[in-house]
Amino acid sequence: MIDGIHLERIKQVSELAVEAALLEVNSPKPGNITPQKGFEDTSYKDFLLGCEALRRAVKDAATNGFLAGEGELRYSRIGLGELIKKAVIDVRESHTGGNTHLGLIMLFIPLAAAAGVCISQHSDPSEKLGENLEKIIKLSSVEDSVRLYEAILLSGMSNLGNVRELDVQDKKSLDDLRSKNINLHRLMQLSAEKDYVARELATGLNIVFNISAPTLQRIHRQIEDTKAATIQAYLILLSRFPDSLILRKMGLGVAEHVSMKAKEVLDLGGVLTPEGRCAIDELDKLLRSEDNKLNPGTTADLIAATIYVLLLYTDEKLRPEEGGEKS
Repeated sequence: MIDGIHLERIKQVSELAVEAALLEVNSPKPGNITPQKGFEDTSYKDFLLGCEALRRAVKDAATNGFLAGEGELRYSRIGLGELIKKAVIDVRESHTGGNTHLGLIMLFIPLAAAAGVCISQHSDPSEKLGENLEKIIKLSSVEDSVRLYEAILLSGMSNLGNVRELDVQDKKSLDDLRSKNINLHRLMQLSAEKDYVARELATGLNIVFNISAPTLQRIHRQIEDTKAATIQAYLILLSRFPDSLILRKMGLGVAEHVSMKAKEVLDLGGVLTPEGRCAIDELDKLLRSEDNKLNPGTTADLIAATIYVLLLYTDEKLRPEEGGEKS
């Protein structure tokens, strides 16, 4: 039985996930869905509904992480794949648009489970979140991989950069995952070359923890405007890492060209100067061409995860009790 104090903290992990998702979509990043601009098959309202629909699965992930930290559940039984699938189903049922949150869900569910372990440990998320997340992913099961494949299909996405012999749309791949004993961590390693969400999960969210979070913190201290800081951090990531969603749709050359354009915007100051803000508007027009095939969706997912991490770091309700032990 989980006591009331810990239940409230677990609930807070899910509340922060919804807040992070809402902050991401409400920051008008070039090429993405914003309060003012949608896509032909997906609207801003679809994203809002999807953000709220994340709550239940994220809370379950935090609960299972807590139980694993307490020794009441094996880490391999946290059920990352099943929880990702559950979140995808809830989001799909919340609106009639296209895929809105698959990549975000894949990042948020392990983060929530890791936060649950932190709650069990009475540890500061800023000190233990990354370590716990890496452990959870490495100790994932083959069934997590199978459920993830099912979630991808349910989301309407056709692939996640997976190697040819493990094609998401080939039902034989599910048997191959089991026969080759490919857990979620190994599957993400195999998919990492063509998908940055997979690469992040394979590397313990290296970009999010070590590059994106410090960058967003620094910019926010500089300008004290959450939306503007989010846009600037997004542009920095996009300039440094060609977006893998664009790569899969349009090829590496196009993805690299978009990154170059983002760098040009930053060279003009980005959100910090009038010239940079004009350049952001021009970049937005470019990224909305080609029927939105230039949408840097993976970069947006990384930014959402970055916001979530920083909220978990700083939320007062998740601080260890005074005098409580840290592990």
